[in-house]
Amino acid sequence: MDRKLYDLAAADPACRFSQHCWRVRLALYHKGLDYDAEPWRFTDKEAIAFAGTQKVPVLVDGERVIHDSWEILGYLQDTYAQGPSLFGGPDARAQVAFFRHWTERVVHAGLAPMIVRDIWARLHERDQAYFRETREARFGRTLEALAEETPQRLPAFREALAPLRATVEAQAFVAGDARACPTSSSTRPCSGCAAARGSSCSSPMTPWRPGSRAWTRPSPAPERAALRRRP
Repeated sequence: MDRKLYDLAAADPACRFSQHCWRVRLALYHKGLDYDAEPWRFTDKEAIAFAGTQKVPVLVDGERVIHDSWEILGYLQDTYAQGPSLFGGPDARAQVAFFRHWTERVVHAGLAPMIVRDIWARLHERDQAYFRETREARFGRTLEALAEETPQRLPAFREALAPLRATVEAQAFVAGDARACPTSSSTRPCSGCAAARGSSCSSPMTPWRPGSRAWTRPSPAPERAALRRRP
């Protein structure tokens, strides 16, 4: 296969946890594009040196090499415009850019200090020293100290999710998916599928495996149920 995605992996190569890499995975799935997923770890810098970056995702598509998830999404949309759209038009693309920045600067920034210790515990041993050093320098304290602060951080983080919570209370998705609904039940289609297909969504998706483009969906709408719950 000519298309390869370098994708961040934990100690278990089947554990792919980077939100940026998943953004590209889902875009490739939405476009119906096959690819090989290459597990990459933090200390594998030489493996992607050819791309002029030290971070994943890196997509190799024939002779093209693209890094940065947002740049990859733009490339996929522009290069494979005949497939299902990732954005739905220029105006929607601008709206997606806003949602991307909100997610990265509010959701990810709020969540990272609370889970960084857990991420470290699941990394390959050769990555752990690097990850600890760089993240402790970034946050200005130890991973253990960050973990202890989680109860104090949770209320503000939950409040930051209020716009997202209000949205999914009224609809199944922030945006519709014309190809598949990985979190909707077979009896309750998401509005995007119903509008695009004129019929109900008949997911379920099959469990994800390394190198697979499929999603994991152990039960209907677990993400929405978890998001709605308040302690």
